Amino acid sequence: MTKRIFFILGVIVGVLFAAIANRKHKEHLKLLEAKEAHHQWMNAEAEKRWFKSLEAMPFEKRIEYELFEASLKASNYKPDWDEDDDEEED
Repeated sequence: MTKRIFFILGVIVGVLFAAIANRKHKEHLKLLEAKEAHHQWMNAEAEKRWFKSLEAMPFEKRIEYELFEASLKASNYKPDWDEDDDEEED
């Protein structure tokens, strides 16, 4: 009879411990999701400000920037002109 009581108490304590651990885990995930949402909002705001400043640029500078960005995209954002700089210095 005492073994059954200890077994039942052990199961109850285990279930309570699992529920507490699960709640803490969910709170942590909720906090991480809130931080990620805040970062995404900040990035969106920064992108809006960047596009506004890009629109305010004179036409020549804006076209020059667009060509620069297109060349970066073409090289998968790993510019190949860094290697050429060493050759020009020699």
